[in-house]
Amino acid sequence: MKIAVIHWGCVHHDAISASVREHTLWLRAAGHETYFVGESCAYPELPFMRAATPAEALELAFVRECDLAVFHFGIVYALFDLLTMPRGRSKRLVVFHNITPADCVPQKFREQIERSFRQMRNIAQADYVISVSGTNRDVLREAGLDGPGKVLPLPFEFRNAPPGNKPGFGSPLVRLAFLGRFVFHKGPCDLLEALSIALAADPALRVELTMLGNLGFSDPDVLAETRERIRMLEETFLGRAHAALRGDVNEEEKARVLAAADIFALPTRHEGFCVPVLEALAGGCRVISYANSNVPAISGGLARLVPTGDLDALSRALAEEAALVRSAGWQDEGYSLFTQKAAQHLEQYQPERIRKRFLEIVEESKQWKSR
Repeated sequence: MKIAVIHWGCVHHDAISASVREHTLWLRAAGHETYFVGESCAYPELPFMRAATPAEALELAFVRECDLAVFHFGIVYALFDLLTMPRGRSKRLVVFHNITPADCVPQKFREQIERSFRQMRNIAQADYVISVSGTNRDVLREAGLDGPGKVLPLPFEFRNAPPGNKPGFGSPLVRLAFLGRFVFHKGPCDLLEALSIALAADPALRVELTMLGNLGFSDPDVLAETRERIRMLEETFLGRAHAALRGDVNEEEKARVLAAADIFALPTRHEGFCVPVLEALAGGCRVISYANSNVPAISGGLARLVPTGDLDALSRALAEEAALVRSAGWQDEGYSLFTQKAAQHLEQYQPERIRKRFLEIVEESKQWKSR
């Protein structure tokens, strides 16, 4: 089959881009003539055709003549309007990653979010929809977009077993990690505020926080506020709190940070999937987050979840989890049992299992009746 995988672009440190890359390479390896079509591509190994607009895409013979077009969608982009245009012979598959709700972003981004929800209506023209989580499928159903489709999660490769014990075992210092873009709805400032409350309440608490995230996709205002809150935290709790904002790191360094951390904290207000939670569980971290969207499902009952926006509850969770990971019971047996449960939970996201089902859906597309 000739297959075009379509998204606005494919960049590093972005979950949708990672999915675009995987799908393109899986299809190529399965023998399909496949190209990624978008504005830009940061991965030289991907066969790539450049197009920024529907008109530019339709100038490409491969796009006009393809048997299947696989669209990824999570935010408004011009090429997604190809769904509304005459299709020729091609079938249309949409992979839906969800849209951050307008109330989770600053005012300056809300017009873009509103345009994204309007463009989401294009999904009605798809022959089939893969939702990467049940949360995302429910969003489509609530919008009346309840056509043929399936929930198929993003793959997660559990490369290494978690460490046999954490570096902090036997130490009074608690190591925390945050992984996410520095934007309002990911909650970096909520985390720092709640951590300040916890430190003020317990003079014996000592913490080291490492914050990782894609700086290119972060909000400059939130990034500046995060840096200022780090400065204030260290100044207020001199000798008891240290925080480092490190931004982008490679996969190996990210894995090292999570393997060294006792607790992973991501007080996010919305997630369509949330790969960082899986990465944290794979690294043997206790997980703290807000209870909303796909977080309860992705964490599989292994996270400490608190009401969204409740900083007092978040600070209590930080203090109680810090006490847990310093306890003899956790270090003697609790940690080992936790990592075993985490490994069992992560089994469902094995790449080979998801790759097989994705390729089956692609083969089934030959029998779809166009809508």
